[in-house]
Amino acid sequence: MASDSREELLTTLPDQLRLLLVEDNPGDAELVRIMLGEAWSPRFEVVHTETLRSALERLRDQIFDVVLLDLSLDDAAGLEAVARLREHGGTPPIVVMTGNRDQQLALHAIQQGAQGFLVKGEVGGAQLVRNVLHAIERQRMVLELDAAHARERHFATHDALTKLPNRLLFLDRLQQAIETARRTGKQLGLLFLDLDDFKAVNDTLGHAAGDRFLQAVAERLVGSVRASDTVARFGGDEFVILCGNLTRGSDAVTVTEKVLAALSEPISLEEFATRATVSVGVAIHRCDDTSVEDLLKQADAAMYQAKQSGRNRYVAYRQAEDETGEGGPGLGEQVRGALERGELEVRYRPRVDLAAGRIAGAELQIHWRTDAGRRLSSADFFSLLERNGMADAVREWGLGVAAADAATWADDALRLHMAISDRQLWGDALERLTRAATEGSLALDRLTLELDESDLARRPVATMEALEQLRRRGVRIVASGFGAGTSSLRLLRDLPLDGMKLDAALLQGVPDDRTDTAMASALVSMAGVLGIQSVAGGVAAPAQLEHLSTIGCDIVEGPLFGEPVDSEGFAAWLRGAPLEWDKPEPT
Repeated sequence: MASDSREELLTTLPDQLRLLLVEDNPGDAELVRIMLGEAWSPRFEVVHTETLRSALERLRDQIFDVVLLDLSLDDAAGLEAVARLREHGGTPPIVVMTGNRDQQLALHAIQQGAQGFLVKGEVGGAQLVRNVLHAIERQRMVLELDAAHARERHFATHDALTKLPNRLLFLDRLQQAIETARRTGKQLGLLFLDLDDFKAVNDTLGHAAGDRFLQAVAERLVGSVRASDTVARFGGDEFVILCGNLTRGSDAVTVTEKVLAALSEPISLEEFATRATVSVGVAIHRCDDTSVEDLLKQADAAMYQAKQSGRNRYVAYRQAEDETGEGGPGLGEQVRGALERGELEVRYRPRVDLAAGRIAGAELQIHWRTDAGRRLSSADFFSLLERNGMADAVREWGLGVAAADAATWADDALRLHMAISDRQLWGDALERLTRAATEGSLALDRLTLELDESDLARRPVATMEALEQLRRRGVRIVASGFGAGTSSLRLLRDLPLDGMKLDAALLQGVPDDRTDTAMASALVSMAGVLGIQSVAGGVAAPAQLEHLSTIGCDIVEGPLFGEPVDSEGFAAWLRGAPLEWDKPEPT
């Protein structure tokens, strides 16, 4: 049996293992050499030292596969030796070998970082070799697990495409920078950047080229600022830059000018070259009580003024979002009157049931056709509505219009999907919203409301009550934004939800990016286990659609199925007009 064990171990041993033996008893050291004698000596090179000090010197100069450590050294008694070895960077796995049979000591040694524990006089050569191999394997597994946890932490706080900090990490750094500014009396600048006409890059060159374009923009932004500044991808084609420790606010404008200059050079995308034009809003924190939210709103408002003023420029925030510096009305003032002037319109994007292969719902979007003839989606102007207290009224108006449109489509199974903010869950706002649907002849059991998972987590007790009230009336609830880096699976378990929507940013890496693809698959699987519907937003490529179908995603929507259309266009889709992805390839 012993012979078989030795032969089996010999087949698993590497050609050469270097063992550092730390033992101050010459007899015990010789015993180890004997145990690693004739049968094992071709595979083991044993380097013997009698003190911990000399062992540490050896580890600094040489590479070892394992350390065999006695706990009764003259210069380090007991577990002190383990701790000091562990403090040495890159220490190989440690196997403790002592004459003490105390099980508590063994447990403490493992807790200190040892990968094995042997009692002198109770082990033979095969057992010693086996423990050495097990220690090496356990060390490898620990290192791999640590690396996996580090990757997980990185993915949770960084954008997968550009490798920049994401919204979650940026907001944390911004909060810290504000607190530092208040202590030091220094100022800080916040730059909010939105790429102009990025959609044209995707539509003309494809989404793969669009991804490379965003990566190139990210590199140039990083190259335009100090190492101490933070560049982050806030979402989609939005970036933010935090410039801390400023002596004067004008320094942030200097950074902005450098950014615009860096982006003015053409970006090569295979045989094409295009320029990145960007609208930038600049806000300054001057050691006052301005919060993170206030500073973001200021920079965001200034950015929209820059976009409204002609794009590819910057605007510095000056106390009020309506100020333009030219005496004319600002974007905030214009959007306040858009509803009264009849400039807002409701458009629809199809929700496709993958299993049934048909349109199962309509996602309503509110667009603004400005007096300048431009059409802006809700993503472009809704933050201004939120700040002006107009968002709730506009959503109620939009839902009323959509409910009336749905009554003309003659499809009682079709659901209306609408994104709302958590503010519409409280008090009269919730009642007004549901009344808008019913007055438009839409049964509430055909309505699905979407709320971002970060909003749902803000007031868990009150949110639970509001959601349960909605569900009792037939309304379905979907939590959106999963996979964006801040998602909490506890929400899926604790809140009364009907569905979970994968964030569009996550799908950018599907199916080519292994991490994004695995995360999407895991989230869809999780939804199935919990018995709720899985929804994928922002589907833009056939390969994404194919993968989502393979992993069993329930509902999909996005640019792949065409641009949002008016009620008549959506009715045509329901009558059988081909969606964008159904259309035959041009010949």
